[in-house]
Amino acid sequence: MRAATPTISDSLDILHTTVHLEITDYAGKTINGYAELEVQAKVDGMDLLPLDLMTLTVDSVWMDGVSTAFTHAGELLSIPLTPAMNTGDTRTFRIFYGGEPDQDASWGGWYWSGDYSYQMGVGFDADPHNFGRIWFPCFDNFIERSSFTFEIITPSGYKAFCGGTLESESDNGDGTTTWIWQLPQPIPSYLASVAVSTYSTVAWQHTGIASDYPVQLGVKPSDSTKMKNSFINLDAAIEAFENAYGPYRWDRVGFTVVPFFGGAMEHATNIAYPSFAVDNTLTWETLYAHELSHMWWGDLITCSDQSEMWLNEGWASFSEYLFTEALYGRKAYEDMVKEQHLEIIHYGFARDGGNYFPLAEMPHEYTYGFTTYTRGAMTVHNLRGYMGDELFFSCITEFLDEYAFQPVTSEQFRDHLSECSGIDMTPFFDGWIFQAGTPAVEVDYFSYTADDLGICIEQKLNHAPDYFTNYPIEVSLVDKQGHTLYAETVHANGPNDEVHINAPALDSFYVVLDRNNLIADAVTADEIFLTT
Repeated sequence: MRAATPTISDSLDILHTTVHLEITDYAGKTINGYAELEVQAKVDGMDLLPLDLMTLTVDSVWMDGVSTAFTHAGELLSIPLTPAMNTGDTRTFRIFYGGEPDQDASWGGWYWSGDYSYQMGVGFDADPHNFGRIWFPCFDNFIERSSFTFEIITPSGYKAFCGGTLESESDNGDGTTTWIWQLPQPIPSYLASVAVSTYSTVAWQHTGIASDYPVQLGVKPSDSTKMKNSFINLDAAIEAFENAYGPYRWDRVGFTVVPFFGGAMEHATNIAYPSFAVDNTLTWETLYAHELSHMWWGDLITCSDQSEMWLNEGWASFSEYLFTEALYGRKAYEDMVKEQHLEIIHYGFARDGGNYFPLAEMPHEYTYGFTTYTRGAMTVHNLRGYMGDELFFSCITEFLDEYAFQPVTSEQFRDHLSECSGIDMTPFFDGWIFQAGTPAVEVDYFSYTADDLGICIEQKLNHAPDYFTNYPIEVSLVDKQGHTLYAETVHANGPNDEVHINAPALDSFYVVLDRNNLIADAVTADEIFLTT
């Protein structure tokens, strides 16, 4: 039994969560403490507070300072509300609990390793994937958001890194230290975080486009130089994403190193970053760029349901392209797109069990699969080509601003882009987001007179159920040396569509479609010009 359905957030709202935990029992691998939740009713007659909490044992529950009844069955912690709560009523619940926090069967949950104790906020096998419930009671869905206070007690000589900014550090005089972190921005439960070890802090100040804010990296002292060298381009990544997506809306940029070998996790302002990627080189710089971009795509706005994870992970994967472009130039961006485009065509469906899925209807077992990340990134690249850079960047920045700290859907995104750009984005979303598969286009035939070029564009489908409409295609007229003589964008519909352009008078030319790979479809093409 569990409570973490999005509908609970229509009735009750967790305004603020305080997590007070002792993380000192490395031998027994247990945590102990309490969570205090400030809860407000959104409708009348609420007589039950259902919370998600798995594995851990609840000792007692207090409502507004008075001990109250509860039941805890499976993952569902139920607290009767007497009297019932009505719209606007606010109550405070303090829940005392402890035990050994759970770990996902494949990826995520709580980990103990040497002098490290930390959690990863999603579980790949868990349903839902949100994994806040393994360490504090919550509404563990993508809809609910609250601000957080973290009060973490560690052994002396250890440091706790959490989301937000450090408010205080207190020596308790008993061989322990209390660390208090404040995160005023509201986040879903899975983005809350804690990591404890014998950390040092590498810190500097970043000058952003709207304000200055600290960058803090939690790392073992012996690895601090390696981390500085590996993260030498972090400021460039921050700058690239602020320029593309708008101002950084959090109080800190944070990465904390953990001995996790399955990747990283985008906890808000406290990204869990794998120790293998702190290697004194730039080999993994697109990984920290990916995770940083989640502070816009995934943390600032969050997919309202795990089936639409492309809104988080597809955009973060595209952000790797964008970071590469900002740092190394457009050619490096295009090379990266070309390499991943080829990978999608050759291996994409095989890596998701031989299946073709719509991006916005991803089955649970493939939420964190190849389609979500890589095809998601390529679809964002296509969106950029579809809209053009000026509209693309201005409209997504406006979207992130309008929906900041909210869950979003693909339909909301489509409608916003349509309104912002003046372009009906329904054909793009119907083709690339809401259905599986991809198209490919080629020239079936063309005719040319002095002032008119008629081209029949044939569209073929690769596991897509319907033909794509309003498909923008850049038509280039190219000479035998490969020089572009003329280019114009047309829009094709259906299996065969004859389009016309007012071409200049030319003696001879080749017709090339989408020469700049603005729309990555179901084929790749390399140009070879043979001259004598």
